[in-house]
Amino acid sequence: MGLLDFFKHSPTLLDVKKDWAYEHYPRLSKSGMKSYEESFKYLSELYDTPINKIKYKDWQHMIHVLHDKWLHYASQKKLKNTIGQICKFAIKNEIATTNYAPMLELDKRFPVNPREPFSEEEILKLWKKVNKIQHVDKILMLIYSGVRIGEFLRINVKEDL
Repeated sequence: MGLLDFFKHSPTLLDVKKDWAYEHYPRLSKSGMKSYEESFKYLSELYDTPINKIKYKDWQHMIHVLHDKWLHYASQKKLKNTIGQICKFAIKNEIATTNYAPMLELDKRFPVNPREPFSEEEILKLWKKVNKIQHVDKILMLIYSGVRIGEFLRINVKEDL
């Protein structure tokens, strides 16, 4: 590519994401990489846009798309983090000049399913049923470890343990 061609071509969001992932992913777990990949899919309508042409209103629109899909605070926060990581990478590599992520507005955070911890009495009842009811041992593991249900379900015994 000649010098003039270089200045005509501005890397797209997808180009920058690929370079960012190449540098960033080796430091992450498989689940961390998967989380970023899932989040990045929500930016698909901007994939072919030169990164230096993407402005605040474009990024904010992508946050609103999540809202319209009934994906609220947690998903929006992950997307905002992904946007921030990619913008920082683009700035570091002199491809873009502004990180719009800190300016993005998310839905108000509110508990979707308010939770109450198990009482000691309830936990004792579970212990008494360990060999009598299927999966009680798994419930106890979740209670004592603090592992989230989604993380627990993604455990691959052969790879992760």
